Amino acid sequence: MTGGLERAVVAFDAVRLVPRFGQPEEPAPVPLAQLEDCIAMLVRCRGAALARRALALSVECSESAGESLSRMQMLSARLPMPRLQVPRILGDELFYADFDWGAMTGEFDGRGKYGDEPADVDAAMAEEKRRHELFADAGIEVVRWRWRVLNANDGLRRLLLPAMARNGIIPSAA
Repeated sequence: MTGGLERAVVAFDAVRLVPRFGQPEEPAPVPLAQLEDCIAMLVRCRGAALARRALALSVECSESAGESLSRMQMLSARLPMPRLQVPRILGDELFYADFDWGAMTGEFDGRGKYGDEPADVDAAMAEEKRRHELFADAGIEVVRWRWRVLNANDGLRRLLLPAMARNGIIPSAA
């Protein structure tokens, strides 16, 4: 309640996450109603309004802090909001796009996605390249970013605007 809107959304997204392929050892998602009840009990506390707003902006499908922060930066930059974790069947395989605008998808690539061992990193990179090619073959542009872009002033907006213009998501600046 004191860390700012972005941090609050990241926290709510984390506790609300409904994993696509959950494991028994993972904690269960906290139901939205339970979080609303908790905030209602804190209504007179400093930060309660921020917490209510953050909860309203939170989702059940953000798979990482980077995805949550990306979404908040898109909102702050007034970019067209994507659909989240959209399933796509490409080459008879099911894939999920972190951010989907139709002709374009966005992918936040956090470090944990690639593993720690060199062989794991190599295998993950080869799989990402294969996946990228399947999206390209389907006529879908994939725009990828990492923490460096999110940490740069206006970095995500500067990365996404040209791709959005190329794909007709926003009007091109002549």
